[in-house]
Amino acid sequence: MFSVFNRIFLDQDVLKSECDAVSLNTLETALKNLQEIVESRRVSEYVRNQKISEYLKQLQADGIDPSELIPELGSSSQGAVKSRRPKRPAKYQYTLPSGEVKTWTGQGRTPLPIQEHMAKGGSMDDFLIR
Repeated sequence: MFSVFNRIFLDQDVLKSECDAVSLNTLETALKNLQEIVESRRVSEYVRNQKISEYLKQLQADGIDPSELIPELGSSSQGAVKSRRPKRPAKYQYTLPSGEVKTWTGQGRTPLPIQEHMAKGGSMDDFLIR
């Protein structure tokens, strides 16, 4: 819904084009409605800012620095950050034709040297890290 509003009301050419298709009476009604919505929003913002100002004054009067509240907010369960799962340990080790030694966890795509070895009848156990 927000993108439709932006597309129509914030692009003057699109707004003019859309307004050409409606009567003047409809435009005046829309203007009145929009003015009421804007005024209501202004009042709400003013009331909210007044409350914030009052809360800050009350905190300061009680000797509390507002920045002290931030760690308390971060400890709630809503904002908790999930810990990452530890990396899987390597289970297999193989050598590339260039001589470089690589490891593989056994998850995901099988490395080409292991695929080639298995195609010749070899076993995955030949690459196990012991």
